[in-house]
Amino acid sequence: MPLPIFTEDQAVQQLIRGYFGGYTYGWALDASRTLTYSFTASVSTAERALIETALDSWSSAAGITFVRVASGGQIGFQNSAAGAYCSMSGTGTNMVSATVNVASSWFSTYGGTLGSYSYQTYVHEIGHALGLGHTGNYNGSARFASDALYANDSWQTSVMSYFAQTENPNTGASHAYLLTPMAFDIAAMRALYGTAAAVHGGNTTYGSGSTAGDGLDYLGTTNHRADVAFTLIDSDGIDTLDFSARAEAARIDLTPGAISDLFGQRGNMVIYSGTVIEHVRSGAGADRITGNTAANRLAAGAGNDTVAGGLGDDTLAGEAGDDRLSGEGGNDLLTGGAGADIFAFGTGFGTDTIGDLVASIDYVDLTAIAAIADWSALLALMTDTAAGVRIATAEGTILLSGLVISMLDPTHFLFAGGSGSGGGGGGGGGGGLVLLGTTGRDTLAGGQGADTIDGGANNDSLTGGAGNDSITGGAGNDTILMQDGDDVFVDGADGGSDLVWGGAGADVLTSQGGGDSLYGEAGDDFLQAGPAACLLSGGLGDDTLQGGIGADRVSDSGGADVVTLGAGNDSYIGIDDSATGGDSVSGGDGNDRIETGAGADTILGGAGRDTITAGAGNDNVTGGADADRIDLGAGDDLFTDTTDAGADTVLGGFGNEVLTSLGGRDSLDGGAGNDSLTASAAGSALQGGLGDDTLSGGAGADSTADSGGDDLVNLGAGNDSYTASGDGAGNADTVQGGEGNDMIDAGAGNDSLDGGAGNDRLAGNGGADTILGGAGMDTITAGDGNDNVTGGADSDRIDLGAGDDIFTDTADAGADAVIGGLGNEVLTSLGGLDTLDGGAGNDRLTASDAGSRLAGGLGNDTLQGGAGIDAVTDTGGNDLVNLGAGDDSFTGSGDSSTNADTISAGAGNDRITAGAGNDLLLGEAGNDSLSAGTGNDRLTAGAGNDLLTGGLGNDVFIFATGDGADRITDFRIGADDIDLRGVAGLDSFADLAGHMTQSGRAVVIQIDGLVITLDNVTLGALSAGDFLI
Repeated sequence: MPLPIFTEDQAVQQLIRGYFGGYTYGWALDASRTLTYSFTASVSTAERALIETALDSWSSAAGITFVRVASGGQIGFQNSAAGAYCSMSGTGTNMVSATVNVASSWFSTYGGTLGSYSYQTYVHEIGHALGLGHTGNYNGSARFASDALYANDSWQTSVMSYFAQTENPNTGASHAYLLTPMAFDIAAMRALYGTAAAVHGGNTTYGSGSTAGDGLDYLGTTNHRADVAFTLIDSDGIDTLDFSARAEAARIDLTPGAISDLFGQRGNMVIYSGTVIEHVRSGAGADRITGNTAANRLAAGAGNDTVAGGLGDDTLAGEAGDDRLSGEGGNDLLTGGAGADIFAFGTGFGTDTIGDLVASIDYVDLTAIAAIADWSALLALMTDTAAGVRIATAEGTILLSGLVISMLDPTHFLFAGGSGSGGGGGGGGGGGLVLLGTTGRDTLAGGQGADTIDGGANNDSLTGGAGNDSITGGAGNDTILMQDGDDVFVDGADGGSDLVWGGAGADVLTSQGGGDSLYGEAGDDFLQAGPAACLLSGGLGDDTLQGGIGADRVSDSGGADVVTLGAGNDSYIGIDDSATGGDSVSGGDGNDRIETGAGADTILGGAGRDTITAGAGNDNVTGGADADRIDLGAGDDLFTDTTDAGADTVLGGFGNEVLTSLGGRDSLDGGAGNDSLTASAAGSALQGGLGDDTLSGGAGADSTADSGGDDLVNLGAGNDSYTASGDGAGNADTVQGGEGNDMIDAGAGNDSLDGGAGNDRLAGNGGADTILGGAGMDTITAGDGNDNVTGGADSDRIDLGAGDDIFTDTADAGADAVIGGLGNEVLTSLGGLDTLDGGAGNDRLTASDAGSRLAGGLGNDTLQGGAGIDAVTDTGGNDLVNLGAGDDSFTGSGDSSTNADTISAGAGNDRITAGAGNDLLLGEAGNDSLSAGTGNDRLTAGAGNDLLTGGLGNDVFIFATGDGADRITDFRIGADDIDLRGVAGLDSFADLAGHMTQSGRAVVIQIDGLVITLDNVTLGALSAGDFLI
């Protein structure tokens, strides 16, 4: 799968957070932005010098001042251990110390100077000491092919990378050791510590005569090694790049963020975003220098150089060599110096002065100015002035300093109407020219009409001019400038690589042979690649771009474009698209990379492992066959997968996304916004992100998650999972499980969870949740809050957690186990042999008719048995217990002397064992066993043959007419009482005496059908004080 291209922000997040598992570590700097450092004694003088230069480079990147102390510095440097590493310690995420170790053997192995790998190692390890990780999740060793997270991970972007420029196949840069932290590192420092007030403040020179004061001073040394790379960051002043001592060809672009080529290397200088360098002096090579928006002074030195000033009032000096100078915007001064120079002018160039035009050697290129078609048109614009010849055009004014008109002739100007040498031809129809090249290297220029130009063999330079031109380059590597008009270019079938610029107009540019570069520029253009790998650039306008079977590079910079990449591993980048220009891009076969800009784009990845970045706008994206990586960017986007088996990775942005998987084990992340995500039947990973999301699982085993908002989740069939993270107390999720064994982990809000069928695991966590386990043997953890839980069919395990919770069982036969927490619970069993434990709090527990186990726990509980055989316990409080029908049991434990329980046996043969406290035991119907325990208890026998034990304390045994044959096991004369006020026919103790007899070691009282047996009591010891009559 092709790797994504990380933005600066994505790379920064990896450096400061991703590598550390989501945590960010850094120093708590005060206003002075100062850190101390120290060395162990073994660190040599040469090592210390290199380390301090590396610290200076980080000071320039981060705006941190490093102060050396004798010992105990916040950052300590040593060389005693093997290898190179940094260890850090801190409190939480605040760093308090760091130790950098680079083995002493590093110098002898990797060099001991600036520009060496040893120096780069110090810069890397100090990066760790300042809170940076690696650019990937690797450590110790790594290979780009297997370990890189993103396509632009290399030393070219970060000193924290493990990959040299040449190990990354995407950079096109030369291998070079680093002199500074690179662009991603600088951005990471700003993310951790803010933007420094001034970096390289004042007028700074980089290169010869360097005043940078850090690792960049190496560029000022004589004959420094060429294979070095660096990033320039400069906050103010008038700054100069001086590479005049170098003889290699250079390509220098002063545009902030641009990458340049120096010292014969490729891609080894980066100008950081926001940095403005004003002046350049290059050396003896054939240099190409591009200015920026400032007032630049660009001096190209010896060699055949190309210099473009850009915007601003610039001074351009070609110096020795055959140079091409173009001032572009602003009022510029152009000096060619020695050699045959060309001074080129286009549109909107201001008031420019050519300081040293040599009429017999130099040329003025006016081909881009349509109004100046020939010598006569130019003469009409010329005026002799005291300063020289003034040419007043509609695009700007040119002053030929020190010349007069009489010194000039047409041979020293290139006109829009046609000029050149080396070719032949004749007039064409409709005022157009027919220009035919030779077998040599021709330079042909058309005029204002509809010209026909054929360059023929060899490497030709062809210019169409105004009009609707038709141009064929012929064999060879041709350079073709179509200019204005609706032009047609058709390449031959040769293997040459042509460079074609369409200019303004609706152009048709077709490659049929070699690896051509076609630039449509302004207008609604049609560009078609041939069988070789081509570069297609649509430019402005609504363009149609068609790739071929090669690995084409396609781009466009505005308009509503229609792009078909064709076969091959192609790329498309939509540059500077507006919000109103939506592109339609089809990837075709191959592993394609597609990046669109603003606008409502329609993207089809097609077959192959594609990487798609949709950009801003409401985009409609289809991944196509195979496993694709898709970043939808900003906007309300729509993603629809095809029914293939590829595992796509889709990342939404800040809009309201609709992401639908139709096949394959896709990973869908909605990002921020109110998103709708749908899984495929194969099973998907759904991440709702922030916002009120709707997540729909499929028939497979789905993994769903969300990190905020009021979400609606339906897991569907399969063994699915849902996890909420980041929900606040105000969020309320609704989660519906389906068939399958689901795992649901809700957030802090008031959620509604339904496990559906299957053996599910549900966690409510915080909030007042409503939870239904559904069919299956479920495990439910309600969590904090006042929750309402229903177990559903089958045997469930339920932990209600904190809060005043409600549990209601369904009428199924499952045996549920329910545990309450610290709150006042209401637990109701409607079916099955359930176990209900109220825990602490004043709980109300109700058993089913099938028989239940009720445990009241601490608190004043109300326990209600059902028609079945119930086992009831309680461990404290003033409890109210009714065992109901069935042969039930009650056991009280943990009661204090101040507790008073009321326990009703109900129907059935029940066993009641009370604890401490003054309890009331009601035997009611059935042959019951009542044991009151410690305390002054009241025991009522009720109907049936009951066994009564009062225990310690002054107990009262209560009987009534109609009771059965009861037995008191521990009646204590003088302490306990027998209450017979409910027995008919007794008015006094004398009436009772005739009903009492001694039977062995017991006294038997028999009144009609009532029989009371007092164990271990003698008749003579009883008195009227033992009875209540």
